[in-house]
Amino acid sequence: QIKFLKDGRIVWISEQSGYKHLWMSKHSGSTSWAITEGKWEVSKIVYIDEKEEVIYFISNKESIFENKFFSIRYDGTDLKLLTPEDGNHSITLLGTNSYFIDTFSSLKKPKTILLKEMRTGDVIRVLAETEIKQYIDYEWENPKIINFPSSDSSTILHGLLLLPRDYGKNKKYPLIVHGYGMPGTQIVWNRWGSLWSQYLSQQGYAVFSMDSRGMGGRGENFKNLSYGDMSKYLSKDHIAGVKNLIDLGFVNPSRIGAWGWSGGGYFTCLMLTRNSEYFKTGVAIAPCTDFRLYDTAYTERYMGSINENKSGYDSTNVLSWLSGMKGNLLIMHGSNDDNVHMQHTSKFVDRALILGKDVEWLIYPDRDHGIYGKGARKHLYKKMIEYFNRNL
Repeated sequence: QIKFLKDGRIVWISEQSGYKHLWMSKHSGSTSWAITEGKWEVSKIVYIDEKEEVIYFISNKESIFENKFFSIRYDGTDLKLLTPEDGNHSITLLGTNSYFIDTFSSLKKPKTILLKEMRTGDVIRVLAETEIKQYIDYEWENPKIINFPSSDSSTILHGLLLLPRDYGKNKKYPLIVHGYGMPGTQIVWNRWGSLWSQYLSQQGYAVFSMDSRGMGGRGENFKNLSYGDMSKYLSKDHIAGVKNLIDLGFVNPSRIGAWGWSGGGYFTCLMLTRNSEYFKTGVAIAPCTDFRLYDTAYTERYMGSINENKSGYDSTNVLSWLSGMKGNLLIMHGSNDDNVHMQHTSKFVDRALILGKDVEWLIYPDRDHGIYGKGARKHLYKKMIEYFNRNL
């Protein structure tokens, strides 16, 4: 993100310090300096008040699990937190740039929408507040953030755990791991939870997600661990996460499943193949199975050229690990997917049949990557829970 100011100076977000921060330079580019610094990241420049020389931005300075709204002067002084409320925040400016709408939630509190004054962050009015009683009536369970070491003990990893509604200390439960894991992304946040995860919890499953090495929010070196082989730490760290839950005593190690969509579909296929020792079943929706087939503008950003990194592409390709698959897998894909083309599923299924693997697949005619419309979404989720109930 780059902003060109009227006086010729330039403000942008750079990782040159090892973390994404605000930088400024003269128009010639001959001199540049950091406006913010520290082991935290700036994710977005929201607005620059050129008259007052103040920059408004989104950052995870308070917590890697929360995006919050800040302001700071050009010279790096007078840093202000404008959204102190617990949780993850989304900001919308009003037309005059004198006020903003703050939409936020946390793991313990559903969505709240506030109108605030721009310079101070003072609350002017509560615009909307979600009624909590409906969730209490639904017997909503709050997930919690957990921490555990990587398998080599070099890194503390973070996960999001939702226990089954009927949780008891002396019982063991099936576990469903929801994943994504694409480089620089993040899945563990302090924000209101997923309705689908709640449904799985009420069906008697523990639900788990985690951020492996190579994901976002923790600096350039952490993110770049995914470079050249997006599967390496994604597979290793999820084994560490699953082992941690097994060691806690409430997970049945023979009843572990995975699900995800798009990059999460890739994650699911990877768990069922490369991590087949731990994963019994999975549901992969619109999965990328071989990054040779995916958009090069995205893929080469993290994998480099295939001519220079064939081994990395081979390692990331789930077909390379398919011969070791022990469990069963359901794949669902839209026939008109213009993001992850259906050839990803076709090639995976074809190879799985040759190898005699237990795969099922559903193709939604004329549906795109989101598999929307005319009953498709309802059908998809119905088939997913039926598959898990049958196989876990």
